[in-house]
Amino acid sequence: MLRLLVLPTRLPSHVFFGKPTVMAVYITPVMSLRRTVVLAVACSFGALIGWPEASAQEPIIDRLDVANFRPGQKANVVVNGKQLMGASGLWTPVGTLRPKEGSDLSKDQPVTFEGDVKVDAVPGIYPARVVTNHGCSEAGWLVVDDLPSIALTPESQDRAVGQVVTLPCCVEGQLNPVLSKFFRVALTAGQSVSVEVLARRLGSDLDPVLRVTGPDGNEIVYRDDLPGAEGDTQLQFTAAVDGEHRIELRDVRYSGGARHFFHLRMGKMSLASATMPRVTQVGGKVSLVGSSGEVVGEASAQGSADLPASFVPVSFRPAEADASTLGAVLVTTSLSQNEVEPNNGRAEATVLAAESQMLTGSFNAKGDSDWFKVTVAEPTALLVVTRTRELSSPTDV
Repeated sequence: MLRLLVLPTRLPSHVFFGKPTVMAVYITPVMSLRRTVVLAVACSFGALIGWPEASAQEPIIDRLDVANFRPGQKANVVVNGKQLMGASGLWTPVGTLRPKEGSDLSKDQPVTFEGDVKVDAVPGIYPARVVTNHGCSEAGWLVVDDLPSIALTPESQDRAVGQVVTLPCCVEGQLNPVLSKFFRVALTAGQSVSVEVLARRLGSDLDPVLRVTGPDGNEIVYRDDLPGAEGDTQLQFTAAVDGEHRIELRDVRYSGGARHFFHLRMGKMSLASATMPRVTQVGGKVSLVGSSGEVVGEASAQGSADLPASFVPVSFRPAEADASTLGAVLVTTSLSQNEVEPNNGRAEATVLAAESQMLTGSFNAKGDSDWFKVTVAEPTALLVVTRTRELSSPTDV
């Protein structure tokens, strides 16, 4: 997937929830004549724009332990980190939580926050920032889910036992070194189950692997990285026979620790690996696309004119599903234009309209190159910014 942005010479004042990684290219016509500038986009390395480190006095989030973060529900979040003294709130776009009554905020220790999640919150990944009397933290990440939340038990870490769960559900936790998490699920023949783990997308050090075994102990399905999910993964399977199935979650290197946290979703639901387009205007329609390229649903992108370029969750939930299909899209108020295929060579370059500020498109095959043409009437500097990885695309432009 590709987003190409052509801007004036100054850097855009875009507001992002995270720290973007971008590639910037300056193209400057040298003659005072009407000239045509052709832009070629192909695989290469981008440049990382550095951001200042947090002040020594600002709070730091190491991990968020989340419970019942569901639309319209009272949620509980334990913030583990540093310099948390004097905490007054945990800000999220879907509600601000306050320290639990009776909390000792004079010590630098984990703080428990409580509060209500907005009833119209769209399921998906959101930033969270701790506010104290001496500063505001950088964003940690949490999931608003419409699946019922359950707590981990010690049995989940025991290969011989495993934690019994009833679908549908979601569970938050962390992995310890060497040890996997095991969940036992009673299924009937023909029952379909979707499993999705969010870890890397939440800033976790966990590189997750999912594995499912049947009642006979034989492996049914195994899944590592999903392209575009930043190292996270998901899978779907259908039980061939009645009986207890096991879902295993582990780190690909069998690593673990406090920074190896995860959000695991299990139930009957569609799974998306991308949205098309990846960038849209406020209120625009986007398609949620599965790992095989199939469209699994459509959603309307919410956003605000006050945030001219915000990465926001989108979701789709059919009537027969246990939960929403999760996705995300960059919402903007700028005029955009889709690429027009074929544009694989200079002579076929997509013409960029004068009023357009953005191009959206995709690489349709291995080795694909997309070309775009800009016409200018006088000497001018153009800033070209491409964004892919921060839009959950596997592309490295």
